[in-house]
Amino acid sequence: MHSMSYDGLRLPVAGAGERAAHAQAQVQVGKPALLKVRDLQVETLRAGKVTPLVRGVSFEVGRGEILGIVGESGAGKSMTGSAVSGLLEPPLRMSGGSIELDGLRIDTLPEKRMRKIRGKRIGFIFQDPSTSLNPVFTIGRQLIETIQLHHPLSTIDARARAVQLLTQVGITAPGERLDRHAHEFSGGMRQRVVIALALAGDPELVIADEPTTALDVSVQAQIMKLLKSLQRERGLSMMLVTHDIGVIAEAADRVVVMYAGRIVEAGPTQALLDQPNHPYTRGLITSVPQIGSRLRRLPQIEGSMPRPDAIGDGCAFADRCPSVMQRCRSTQPPLLERAGRETACWLCNEAER
Repeated sequence: MHSMSYDGLRLPVAGAGERAAHAQAQVQVGKPALLKVRDLQVETLRAGKVTPLVRGVSFEVGRGEILGIVGESGAGKSMTGSAVSGLLEPPLRMSGGSIELDGLRIDTLPEKRMRKIRGKRIGFIFQDPSTSLNPVFTIGRQLIETIQLHHPLSTIDARARAVQLLTQVGITAPGERLDRHAHEFSGGMRQRVVIALALAGDPELVIADEPTTALDVSVQAQIMKLLKSLQRERGLSMMLVTHDIGVIAEAADRVVVMYAGRIVEAGPTQALLDQPNHPYTRGLITSVPQIGSRLRRLPQIEGSMPRPDAIGDGCAFADRCPSVMQRCRSTQPPLLERAGRETACWLCNEAER
């Protein structure tokens, strides 16, 4: 493990050898991607007014790969994850694009069929374990019901499987703790239970939506270490949704940077963090605090993300961009691929020419 440096900032990034070894061991090269998202569009309908929220997002998740999706609140990250798992609820709706899981188009499936895929083939780790666990039922009941929903097991066998899952996520005395309620667990232990629930159906893909947001720093590190360990052991594909570029640097094989419902940059994690192309990506990286820094003020991206209904024809980042040009304000830059990297920025296009 080495540290990537950008304008004095140092983030932990797996070395080139480690990345290559991980890619060879985990990502099943040559096989079609497990998840394919094409031109995803999500909108909200309120009082007869349609507002686009996710605007033409396309990406793939390879088998055994961790894809990081990063951006500020309101970028459309969590909404993208919810669309993939079929968890959008009115007034939200998917208005365009397609989602394929292992060659099967799932965005057009009836809800009854989608319920069989959600949990069984796609696991979801919610960002707040306090709200994703039912406070009325014991942890064991929730786990056993989830296991039996996806596997033809007796209650005795399902309970044994639940104990095994709690053991895998690092909860001590799992047999005893099955009979306890969520409020009897710490925040970190509750998140481990949520991870166990996400794995109960033996999914191929896990969507982790801000899995460390509600936890303190030391517990965050434990949860991320656990997720990476489980991902390696099971050969899972994972969508890691987060606002924390440090989490991306530590865990993801590839990264997608979202801003105002669009992808502004995407590529291999190490390459993107070592040499970010888009001004927004550079702003995210320099905004990460560094232990031991003598800076009086932490660098930040000035301004705030525009409201979805206030985005014009130009680049949504134009008003906050230190390198803005006149063209940026009038025309949305296309997402162009060069040497395995994708960037939507007129400044990058001009530099390429």
